[in-house]
Amino acid sequence: MIRPETMTDFELYVLARWCYSVGLPLISDSEYTLLHDRIKREFPDNEYVKQSWSSDYCPVSLLRKYNLQQYIYPVVVTDKTESIESLNSLYAVKNEYSDLSTEVTLSYKHDGWNIQASYYNGQLIHVQTRGRTNDAIVIDNFDGMIPRIVPMEGKVTVIMEATVTEKVFQEISKIFGNVSQRGCVATLLANKQYTQALSLHAFKIRANSSVGDDFNVLRRWGFETPMHTKVSSYIDLMQAIEAFSNYKKDYIYPTDGLVVDGVYTKAIRILAWEEPIYKSYVVGYKEEFGPHSCSIAVKIYPIKLQNSTQYVIPATNLARIIGMNLQIGAPIAFRIAASAIADLDESSTILLHKTYAGKWEQLRQEVEGEEALKGVKSI
Repeated sequence: MIRPETMTDFELYVLARWCYSVGLPLISDSEYTLLHDRIKREFPDNEYVKQSWSSDYCPVSLLRKYNLQQYIYPVVVTDKTESIESLNSLYAVKNEYSDLSTEVTLSYKHDGWNIQASYYNGQLIHVQTRGRTNDAIVIDNFDGMIPRIVPMEGKVTVIMEATVTEKVFQEISKIFGNVSQRGCVATLLANKQYTQALSLHAFKIRANSSVGDDFNVLRRWGFETPMHTKVSSYIDLMQAIEAFSNYKKDYIYPTDGLVVDGVYTKAIRILAWEEPIYKSYVVGYKEEFGPHSCSIAVKIYPIKLQNSTQYVIPATNLARIIGMNLQIGAPIAFRIAASAIADLDESSTILLHKTYAGKWEQLRQEVEGEEALKGVKSI
């Protein structure tokens, strides 16, 4: 996306959330993560920060303002699931779970479309999702996919994620030309003759009384659940995260991370889900001279990647360094180019500067803490 100069970070945030929700991402996941972190710090009480993106209404006026009418969809929002905070580094995971001593569930976080099945006194009465021009979906469309009866009185809601396997995605794309798996799910929901091609996995029960372990109860009731395991210590958690990461390529359902469900419920995106934008801070500069040129690079606190360790980022010239305020200690973000050389990411660096304004020491602690944890497979 070529961002208009008049577009504020908050406007970009609102638009990015909406475009992702309809299966047409406006910016990359890594760029969104940096943007979300900054907006969350700057506007902690804003409704967008507090709610899940799946509860957003279509920002029609904003889409028209920036000539993005192709993203305007007649969506009725019915998904009111809680937003789950994401932990995007080993450092963040350790800070959150280093003292874990209670059994929690670690599961794959499926990347699809939220579905809610409502029961009353055991009988299925309503199935709904966001993205429909009608508030409910005909229950018969899910015949054999969602249990009609659950053994529990009162009001009960089962939260599920609808996904498609890669095989189904390829087949449906030939018919409808979907550009993403999430977009494919929305298409199947809108065309009842294809609904049975969906995969539904339940992960949460809402009821007036506790049911105990949601995953075990859901399986007893006849629901499919995401692949999961139980852990009760930080060491067990890290070993399980590594195992899930290694198995990701063989898991047939699309996943955008892991979820720890228990006392501290968080999404985890490290290892196989690590963001492709990396952050560090400036420690110095390096000048290089050639027969016909002179260039300057920024020395950074070393960042270990899978097949290399990055020490410097080419900056082209001194004017670029000054213009981006890349002084000693300053935050800096980079990507890895095809040649395995770090490439300065200007927009992400600007976001880091805004996020850590007046808090560069905090950034240094996070970067150094993250690097200290690398190289240790199970902590």
